[in-house]
Amino acid sequence: MSKKENFISELEKSIRSQFKSRNVGYLLGAGASYLNGSGYPLALTIWDRINNSILQPERNEIQAKLDMDGTEGLEHALDLLENCWFSSNNIPLRVSLNSKEEDTWRRLMIPPQYRKATETTTQPYSALWTRFRAWLVHGPRPLNRLVCIGYGMRDQHVNDVIESATSRNDFTLLIFAKKLTDECFKSWAGRENVIIVTADCCSLFGQEGPGHDRLWDFATLCKVV
Repeated sequence: MSKKENFISELEKSIRSQFKSRNVGYLLGAGASYLNGSGYPLALTIWDRINNSILQPERNEIQAKLDMDGTEGLEHALDLLENCWFSSNNIPLRVSLNSKEEDTWRRLMIPPQYRKATETTTQPYSALWTRFRAWLVHGPRPLNRLVCIGYGMRDQHVNDVIESATSRNDFTLLIFAKKLTDECFKSWAGRENVIIVTADCCSLFGQEGPGHDRLWDFATLCKVV
């Protein structure tokens, strides 16, 4: 068995063992609904799918940010825009209860922009956020394992809580995503209680190795594990 084959074998063995353990929690990002191409599109393909539906001048403003060196995806581009928000004519993040009265619009979800961390403190999200922190850090019976599927590890307010949990010696973090930025991968890969699976590269308790061609996908993960 080659070194690559041995690493993949040990990786799959460890993942099965972790999933069969007790007190396991799951954090499902948008990428978990990719479903081998039949579900929600991966984040790296969203702009190509929606850009023709975005009105001007917003479309050009977003594209300009995407074209800047160092911009890492659509959400990062939106973060770089000041006072960025979109009406129902652009991206359906809000809905109008009365089409003639813009003041009656009600937010349906938290947009992917810099205000996201602040808006998790409002209802109904604040209650969910409190429970999330309790399960990882402050609760009477915190989780021993957190499985993150389809989450790109880019939200610092979420990562801060997860990182606090990784300081416990009875906690293991498992990350499954098709792709992580180099910065994100390096920030988690060296930890001895973290497993990372992406299509390009993986990490098993601090040991880096080749990527896995299918185990990052939620649908495949359910079948294999």
